[in-house]
Amino acid sequence: MINQSESFRCSGWLKGAGRTLAVVALGISAGAWAADPIEEGVDYQVIQSGDGVTTEGVVRVEEFFAYGCPHCHHLEEPLEAWVEKAGDTVALIRYPLPFSENSVAPTTAFYAAQQVLEAEGNAATLAKIHGPVFHAIHEERRLFANAEEVRQFYAEQGVEVSAESFARVHGQSAEALARKAYKTFQTTQARGVPTLVIDGRYVVGGKGPERTVEIVDALVAKVKAEN
Repeated sequence: MINQSESFRCSGWLKGAGRTLAVVALGISAGAWAADPIEEGVDYQVIQSGDGVTTEGVVRVEEFFAYGCPHCHHLEEPLEAWVEKAGDTVALIRYPLPFSENSVAPTTAFYAAQQVLEAEGNAATLAKIHGPVFHAIHEERRLFANAEEVRQFYAEQGVEVSAESFARVHGQSAEALARKAYKTFQTTQARGVPTLVIDGRYVVGGKGPERTVEIVDALVAKVKAEN
């Protein structure tokens, strides 16, 4: 098992990513989103080489975030409220990135748990742990020392992941999966987190929680209208 300090020693890319990332400043959410007009180049960017990934009426929305990022924490509640309202018409795929020291253990733990639970057909249960992890880090000032602590925290939230399977997968591939997520993030040409990508084509970031959700909602409607 790789603990937090060991992960930083053996993974220079983690440090490099953290240094080069320009974290996007976001305001605190105050309520529901509104249907304001959106403008390309102002509210969102287009990935020219991006291909639409929406299938069967479900729009794919990808979120790149860091558990230690306060702006990502502020976006969590309004984004979850929007996803709940959108229902089955949206598939939110989340990619935690280790852009700060207090993000590393929760990030690699997530990818290890995801693999274990996917093999068991229970990966969907992970959706319930993001909020509690954010709360533990930002409200309780908790610093997870290693991935095993995060796994135990998952259990406290009702998400059970076998310790043996978790340790094996974490040692084998969790960091590689985090690296892969970071490479995917780089293709968006975004400058910070949180960043959301809609249908593999539209990139949104740095607009504040409320405005971010407004823009994402409008872009999802745009994708639905085009398909």
